[in-house]
Amino acid sequence: MLLDKKENFDIVPLIVMSFKKGGEKLKIILFIFIFMTTWSLAAKELVVGLADEDYPPFYFVKNGKLQGSSLEITQIVAKKLGYKLIFRRYPWARVLENLKTGKIDLVVHLFKTAERATSVFYVGVPHIFETSGLFVPKGSPIQYTGNLELLKTYKFANIRGYSHGKTYDSADYLNKNRVTSEVNLIRMLLAHRVDLGVGNKSVILWHAKKLKVADKIKFLTPALHDDPCYIAFSRIKPRAKALASAFTAELVRFKKTRQFKKIIKKYNFDQRKN
Repeated sequence: MLLDKKENFDIVPLIVMSFKKGGEKLKIILFIFIFMTTWSLAAKELVVGLADEDYPPFYFVKNGKLQGSSLEITQIVAKKLGYKLIFRRYPWARVLENLKTGKIDLVVHLFKTAERATSVFYVGVPHIFETSGLFVPKGSPIQYTGNLELLKTYKFANIRGYSHGKTYDSADYLNKNRVTSEVNLIRMLLAHRVDLGVGNKSVILWHAKKLKVADKIKFLTPALHDDPCYIAFSRIKPRAKALASAFTAELVRFKKTRQFKKIIKKYNFDQRKN
């Protein structure tokens, strides 16, 4: 929701003077009034839709506070442009519907598709990448050269319903086991019930750190798939295109800063050239 700028006028008394003239005490009180016009940046608000289910490390609640890589990057860029973000949480399907109908102004983490492009303006550059990869227990002799067929004798595990790129998704010759969560995936791998895990690298590492087992797994290279993630504005909202353009320019600048690199490192993302 975009709010218009508001003018505030403050009246400030500056000088009070008193003097005598012709034996009579005259008081002349002089008030100098300055009218100050303030353009209130606090009134410039944008409503952000977030899924009601946390998606760490991109956005999640910790100690009662919203945080995460995509959320923090968007907050900083918005603040630099003079905007305050107001967060609203819904089921993900409703977030997308509200974005389409203009009930929210933007989302902080969205994949780019032809279908979605009809209802949003994407910021011109991605702020983060979701990288899918293979991971194994530390000490495993398994190596990956980029050819999955060479690994078809091993047992794989991935989360049910998640995509990890066309190469893996279409590899029907692999022995794939489906699990319900990242925690179950990590535990299954470390219990040696499967040989390789398949998952979003930053998400897996976030959960592994929480389980205190990050030092017991390693990701293989190359990655399976890279998905760029974007900030996106509801196309139906006034000035949405201009906002996407302004956020693009500011994001390009911000990605060159130490502050951006600190966020990337904090949430286990690989450093990339801007």
